[in-house]
Amino acid sequence: MKRSLVAILFISLSVIASCAINKTFYTEDGKTAYTVTDKSEDPVGYVTIFRVKIHALIGIPYGHQGQAMFFTSREACEHARHNMQFRPASLAAVWEKPETPPSTECERVHYRRQDLPDRPKPGGLTFP
Repeated sequence: MKRSLVAILFISLSVIASCAINKTFYTEDGKTAYTVTDKSEDPVGYVTIFRVKIHALIGIPYGHQGQAMFFTSREACEHARHNMQFRPASLAAVWEKPETPPSTECERVHYRRQDLPDRPKPGGLTFP
């Protein structure tokens, strides 16, 4: 019984860990994309997963959600793990202080950088 539970837990963690592979991360301005690859000739980057507390709209906490973040250097990844703060996106933001959530160790990955073309902002009609 214990061995099967350990095997299920190991398989579950393996599936969760493999979710970060083949994922694309975008910069805040949306101009650069970093795609995690499995090619050893690509540059090295680091991924960590923050376990952010989830709140209902009325502010009641009900669990945690993993949010993966990509960094091009190990120093930036470690700095974020210890200093990044998240604030609830709900009514709980009124009374909950920002927190540094638990996170996984910085995982070494390979990545491919892609500069994206400027896209027109949505809204309004344009006339020739």
